[in-house]
Amino acid sequence: MAPSFIHLRLHSEYSIVDGIVRLEAAVAAATADDMPALALTDLSNVFGLVKFYEEARGKGVKPIIGCDFWLENEADRDKSYRGLLLCQSRAGYLKLCDLLTRAYRTNQYRGRPELKKSWFAEGTEGLIALSGAHHGDVGQALAADNGKQAQRLAREDRFRHRHGIEGANQPVELSCCGSPVDACFRFVDLCSVCDSVSCLRTRRQVARDQTVDGVEHSGRAELRERFLQIAGS
Repeated sequence: MAPSFIHLRLHSEYSIVDGIVRLEAAVAAATADDMPALALTDLSNVFGLVKFYEEARGKGVKPIIGCDFWLENEADRDKSYRGLLLCQSRAGYLKLCDLLTRAYRTNQYRGRPELKKSWFAEGTEGLIALSGAHHGDVGQALAADNGKQAQRLAREDRFRHRHGIEGANQPVELSCCGSPVDACFRFVDLCSVCDSVSCLRTRRQVARDQTVDGVEHSGRAELRERFLQIAGS
């Protein structure tokens, strides 16, 4: 049986900073591509959970609940890391809600609700943590051309020893970073609008030379082939 692929990152219309994709359209695209499952991982919230769950179940797609989150960088609060949590069970969902509520109530920085690394040591039953790709600590070390630090962070069982999550539930995340916009799950006719919304909400200026032509939702076959190429390199 050939390996399959599903999207584990989706910023929808419920992502306050950078989302614009409607849940109905996202689920319809997954259905058309015969994806067996799809994750919803809006930034710092689960506002769209009920709507997504009902829409996905109604179309025969398994809904995966998760969240893209900010992780406090104790060394420099202005350079927070990112990570992603996926729920394996009801216990994981309740823990995710607890972490997000705690971040909003007790640990906001410049309007960002940030999770603390120490909170994970208090229990993480039912959660899977992705490393955050180029936005995580390993990715940021690579971006700073600090290969030794990236290797150290990647090799140590970080979420077991430092965050309390069992190592088997903390895979290293890969991401293609060539696009000028984060194309986790985008539609080509919405990319310009999505980036403009992000700029308005974060007070950034739209780059004049920034183009988004060709950025679109990639199908299972294309993405499976990309990952097979990475595995063989």
